[in-house]
This record gives sequence, C-alpha cells and structure tokens, in this order.
Amino acid sequence: MADAGDGTLAQRLAGQSEAQQQLTVLDLVRRQVAAVLGYASKDQVGAEQAFKDLGFDSLTAVELRNRLNAATGLRLTATLVYDYPTPVALARHLRQEVAPEADGPGVSVLEELERLENSLSSLTPEDLASVTEDEAAHANIAVRLQTLLAKWNDVRRTADDAGADAEADAFEEVSDDDLFDFIDKRFGNG
Repeated sequence: MADAGDGTLAQRLAGQSEAQQQLTVLDLVRRQVAAVLGYASKDQVGAEQAFKDLGFDSLTAVELRNRLNAATGLRLTATLVYDYPTPVALARHLRQEVAPEADGPGVSVLEELERLENSLSSLTPEDLASVTEDEAAHANIAVRLQTLLAKWNDVRRTADDAGADAEADAFEEVSDDDLFDFIDKRFGNG
C-alpha cells in the first residue's frame, strides 16, 4: 500500500519526468513484491527478476494485485504477474495506466509489443509443447505475427509516401525565378 502522506500515485507522478515516474512506480512495485513475499527490503527484489523465479503462485499474485489496486487506485487483473512477468515490465504498465498523458505517440504500440514479447518469453516448455504440437494453433500464431509485421510495414510505407508527396508538391510550387535565385545563391553564380 502507498505510504501515508504520499498522496495518490497519480499525484506523486505529476510533475515528474517520464524517467522519474518510472523509477517511482518501480520502487512501489518492488516494495509491494517484497511485502507479499515477506522480504525485509525491496532491495531483495531485482527489477528484471521474473516473478515466477521469485516464487509467485496464484495466491501471491492475487495478493500483489490487491496491494497494487489499493496503492494505484486501479482495477488490475489477477493475471498481472503473468502478463507483465518482471517488476520493471509491471512498473511500465502501471505508469502507463496511471499517467498515460506523459507518453508520446506510438508508446502504446511499443508497450503492447513488449507485453507480447514478455508473454512469449515467459512460456514454459509445457506451454510451448502444447502450441507446437497443435499445428493449426502454431500456424495461426505465425500467420498473425506475419500479418502484424506486414501491417506495420504498410503503415510505414504509407507515411513515407505521404512525406515524399508533400516534398514533391512543395517543389512544384517553386517558381522558376525562385529556383534560379536559389541556385545562384547556393553555387555563387551571381
């Protein structure tokens, strides 16, 4: 739970830089993890340490979720430690939920990709075996990932094309006199 007198997490994050916000939320997560697991200090919880390696089970996951709900004022899912398998990944998610206006465009896409990457990284050998044995599921996942990449490349190509069109339009608007003046000034012919 948040320390008394600290105010809400959103209030504490207000006015902080994005990096400071991340450190504040990471500190909160590490303190709550230490409390749930009975550690003497947050220093015993590594920022990149996987929750499963720390010994989390379904009961401790729910307890952490409840503590973070109270500390953040959010309504978090019980699968939080599985969706965001390290304290730093969870802190990034919580900061985005509590202070989304601090992020610029595209951050949510990057966070979703990170979440997907974390989910894939946290799959157990048993999870992988069940997916790879089911050829239809494996093919479906592969096709969806390839489709996402193709969509991203299309978005990027469309943006690049729009930029090139704008440059071409700007060039067409330049008069002959302006163009000759530019050449004379640039190459000293005058």
